[in-house]
Amino acid sequence: MAIDFAADSSPALTSAEVAAIRRHLAIEGDLPPDSSSATFDQPFLDGLSRFQIRNGLRVSGFVDQRSLAALNVPAQERLAQLETNLKRIQGLMSINKAPRYVLVNVPSFIAQAVEHGTLALQSNVVVGKPARATPKVSAKIIEVNFYPTWSVPDIVAQNDLIPTIRKNPNYFYEQHFNVMRDWGSPPLDPASVDWSSPQVVSYKFRQDPGPQNALGVVRINMPNKHSVYMHDTPLKTLFGRNVRFESSGCVRVNNVEALAAWILTGTGWDLQRIAQVKQSGEQIDVKPTKPIAVYFTYISAWATPDGTVNFRPDIYNHDGGGPETASVN
Repeated sequence: MAIDFAADSSPALTSAEVAAIRRHLAIEGDLPPDSSSATFDQPFLDGLSRFQIRNGLRVSGFVDQRSLAALNVPAQERLAQLETNLKRIQGLMSINKAPRYVLVNVPSFIAQAVEHGTLALQSNVVVGKPARATPKVSAKIIEVNFYPTWSVPDIVAQNDLIPTIRKNPNYFYEQHFNVMRDWGSPPLDPASVDWSSPQVVSYKFRQDPGPQNALGVVRINMPNKHSVYMHDTPLKTLFGRNVRFESSGCVRVNNVEALAAWILTGTGWDLQRIAQVKQSGEQIDVKPTKPIAVYFTYISAWATPDGTVNFRPDIYNHDGGGPETASVN
């Protein structure tokens, strides 16, 4: 049932529009089946809020453009989405055999730490832009790096860093970068580099540890063929957004210090000790007692134990027949 009107603040909706939305929300279980009123009242707002939460939308208090788009997804398309994701979920069932693992669900922008089948920790994350999508990954966490350096991936250097430096040469110094001809050569004097030269795109860049570092204070080392990992970020405001695809493929974790403490359980590294290292600026690498499984997956539809069905936007078009793998960091 398509709802055809211009989304605006809910008080501006006509009675017919409110009635149409009520019928839709009742069909999806967000309002009681007998919701036939055409009044914008508190029950209507509560039902709309439930719908927005189930669809990973901002609880806005009105029918915004994203809510309207979600309301107008055909039932057949939702069924196909559920069938596609059922296969993905069935493929993941074996991971619950691991005593401890980390699961990142890209479309929901969430990371979960699971211990003996129970959720131990959950955090908002930032994932890759559609043009630099976070890939599906199955790997092992082998180390937590405090105050890491950042070896800038070539695609990031060529598309982001070098154009920024060309516009603002001071950016190189302000953000504490080093530049070299290749990874094994000594740093160049940046004053001697002709930043307008085409040769610069072949140079390698590394950022010093510190609060300005793109990886923040913590990097979670999980070797894999895509060279992606989880890490902190100085851009904390990104975690407050409802839609969070802003990275170049790696996964930025909001409560990364809590996740690091969980990974390092049994090593003597707790939140207090991590806070001390954060204060001191010490560059140190710590291994967990055992490598911990980590999975980056793509689940855009699922049901909770109480039967509530959740949907998320298909940000990489995997549900629509697009490729299941994605570009690297």
